[in-house]
Amino acid sequence: MNNEPEYCDVSVILGFKDWGLERLELSLASIHAALQGLTFEVIVIDYGSEDLQGNQETVERTGSTYRFIETDGIWSRSRALNAGAEISHGKVLITTDADMLFSPRSLTTVVQRISTDENQALVLQCRDLPQKYGADGVNKFGLNWEEFESLSTFRPRWGMGGMIAVSRQAFLDVRGFDERMEIYGGEDMDFAQRIQRSGRRIQWVEDPEVRMFHMWHPSSREATQKSAVEDAAVKRNSKIFQNDKSWIRNTVSWIHRPWDAPILATVVISTKNRAEYVAEAIHSVLAQSVQDFEILLIDDGSTDNTREVVESIQDPRIHYYYQESSGLAVARNKATKLAKGRYIVIHDDDDLMTSNRIEMHFEALQAGDHGTYGGWIDFDGETGKVVLANPGKEYSNNLVQFVGQAYVHATLMLSTELMRLVPYDESLRSGSDYSLAVRMSRNGYRLRHMHTYALLRRLHPKQVTHSDSSFQQSSWAFTKSVGMHNLSPSQVKFMKKGLDTAPITMKSNPQVLMNLDGPDAFANRHVIVNSTNNFPLELMSDRNVSYTSIKDSLGRVVSESAVIRDISIRQLGRLRSAHLSFTTKVGEWKEEYSKGSQDTFEGVYSTIVRGWDANSSSVCVSVIAESTEKTTQNNLASWTAVDVFTVNKNGTTSYIHQFESKSFEAKEPLDISEFTKYSSVTALSSHPL
Repeated sequence: MNNEPEYCDVSVILGFKDWGLERLELSLASIHAALQGLTFEVIVIDYGSEDLQGNQETVERTGSTYRFIETDGIWSRSRALNAGAEISHGKVLITTDADMLFSPRSLTTVVQRISTDENQALVLQCRDLPQKYGADGVNKFGLNWEEFESLSTFRPRWGMGGMIAVSRQAFLDVRGFDERMEIYGGEDMDFAQRIQRSGRRIQWVEDPEVRMFHMWHPSSREATQKSAVEDAAVKRNSKIFQNDKSWIRNTVSWIHRPWDAPILATVVISTKNRAEYVAEAIHSVLAQSVQDFEILLIDDGSTDNTREVVESIQDPRIHYYYQESSGLAVARNKATKLAKGRYIVIHDDDDLMTSNRIEMHFEALQAGDHGTYGGWIDFDGETGKVVLANPGKEYSNNLVQFVGQAYVHATLMLSTELMRLVPYDESLRSGSDYSLAVRMSRNGYRLRHMHTYALLRRLHPKQVTHSDSSFQQSSWAFTKSVGMHNLSPSQVKFMKKGLDTAPITMKSNPQVLMNLDGPDAFANRHVIVNSTNNFPLELMSDRNVSYTSIKDSLGRVVSESAVIRDISIRQLGRLRSAHLSFTTKVGEWKEEYSKGSQDTFEGVYSTIVRGWDANSSSVCVSVIAESTEKTTQNNLASWTAVDVFTVNKNGTTSYIHQFESKSFEAKEPLDISEFTKYSSVTALSSHPL
């Protein structure tokens, strides 16, 4: 039985915040009249209104849906409209403003056009009404469409006019409005530009029966520009619009993700008898800055304990499939058929991804690209030493066919549709990846280098390049000869000209990446977690984790954070899946990492500092301190210790000592014996649990 909600013809979405209920009600009434003959819903997102009186009642009186979103006080039209799309069910999505009047049946015409051709997005030119027709004037004189037509003035077409209509699929493909954009300015144009980059057309509606009029009111843009902070936000929006060439956004965080949004990417790992490596390969995916993915792991007949290793990693995004030994190409083609993501990220079972690899793939993806790729870092699997950092080369069809080595296959992200049209050649025992590269180039597919490293490639004796090198070389030679069989030597020589491209400038340092994203045995990384809300329970008992809480005189937590020293790839993945924000430090531990931020608070505050004792026992030591002065969190020496007690792992509490007006100093490492002797405490962070 299918329990998914049914779709309606169209959803119309408006963002709203403390802006004239009269205008809103008039606008909603006109929208309902403009949708005659359709199944529809009109959704109003109240994005942080301070005065809520009458808002919900007014919206629901018109038959529309009301949803309030609590905010930090900052208006974001992008996030407000996405919040409407999040709960919408329309096959067509129309976004507009809360001060627009639509002529009767106008939106019906818009929806019908989109429904007959989903590869177009429609925008409607706004006509500004004179001061006579503010909300009061419209209520007084009524909806006089003929007079509106004669008195209104065209708004210039440099913007989107106040309304854009797209198919639901188009909205999901670009992942909605860019949620980085705040206040006003550019969000509509940026959205429309990305719709075009996705391969669709933007068309202005030219129809005398389809009209949109803007009710007069004082300019909100002028009011915005009076604030330096808000003016800076508008300029930041403009920078995103002008400089960001990507078209798929909200990859790291999509706050208001629609209920039916597809998976962003499918990570494909084919494996055979690599139980000792595959866990780290998987954890490096789980530790990605982008968390919207599935992992398809195809086991091509392993006889070791690969299944047990994979199934021991508890994450619903991992899907394990076993097949009798049939070859790498067969395994990869099976994954392509099963993939739910629009893009496939290829990963090898003995390598590690750099932690922002998937994010960088989409950041580099531009209009017309079928995929992206990056450089790779070879490291010695025994010592962790960087052997070679290879940035690869800028892509060209001739480079792939005549030279090769533009990229390593496991650094690729490719369109799933492309992979299904050009599958791996299952007749090749080895070298099917190069065969795929040549066939893609012959078909004119375009790839783009993302100018960063995608992969940490482990060098070890079990690699295919070692164990199957002769077959790889013969497959490469055969594929290359097929591509050149009808070319004369002079033609080949001509086509090879200019293939020695200039070196690629990379955005990252290989050794830093080894410390940051390498195997646990060779990495040297620590994190400061900015907030411990949703902190993974299994990490709370780890002796490398310390927390600090700051509370006000009423016992309310005003700041909290955690510090994790020598964090593992698995732990990084747990922080990512909990959507926690953190800062990563690489190299040797520095005491300054313990200090956290320099936030200052006034009044009476208490701090709870937690950590494990130096002997790795199960006792957690906490110190509660108070200060009545304006004090920074890092100046713990000026605070007064009130209580010291232990919390055992089974939850029981044991009282140790009470101090009276004695100061304590920050000291590392934490040792229970220090409390009885010197009344010392470790303070690893100024933001706590």
